[in-house]
Amino acid sequence: MRVLIVAKTHMVGKFCVGALAKDTNKNIRLMKPGCKNQPITTKYEVGQVWDMDFSPSQEEKFPPHVEDVIVYHSEYLGRARDLKQTLQNRVQISSGGPDTLFHGMLNRSRGGSLYISEKNGIPEQSVAFWQPDEELILYTNARGRTRYSLKSHEMNLSYVGVADSIPEIPAGALLRVSLCRWWHPHDEPDAEKRCYLQLSGWFL
Repeated sequence: MRVLIVAKTHMVGKFCVGALAKDTNKNIRLMKPGCKNQPITTKYEVGQVWDMDFSPSQEEKFPPHVEDVIVYHSEYLGRARDLKQTLQNRVQISSGGPDTLFHGMLNRSRGGSLYISEKNGIPEQSVAFWQPDEELILYTNARGRTRYSLKSHEMNLSYVGVADSIPEIPAGALLRVSLCRWWHPHDEPDAEKRCYLQLSGWFL
């Protein structure tokens, strides 16, 4: 099946690679056998088109993270001519404020981060495409992490993509966002588990 690479994000010692299956327009996450993320040496880059043999992961799924597929073989075909236009023709896009994402299930922490939790509902998938109605401004938080904030400071989110950050993402740009895996502080085992919203990349 022809697959379009749409995201490549940093993880500890590896990459998470997101793609779009062109026959079905479904979001998929490209895993190695054993349900392992891609290594630092991965050949996959955003904008590439590959012919792939893959199947859904048989590992237990924990919604909303249902996109994992195991890649057995891949052959490079080329690059998409206009990645933004290709996505606009193929994916469902949420336009407006962050409340338009994930069926309005996102909650806001005291610090402005957005997340989902079991008590407020779990969306059907962990990936979304978004055209915000405000600019997103780059900043670095107290921990030295790259983040973007809406101009109104209503919310902020971590940037985890591999492309160089830019000072400002204009309103109306096409963004790919995702929900990180379920998490709670290690020293608070009884704390509510959450999936925080993060920015994978943008298409201008």
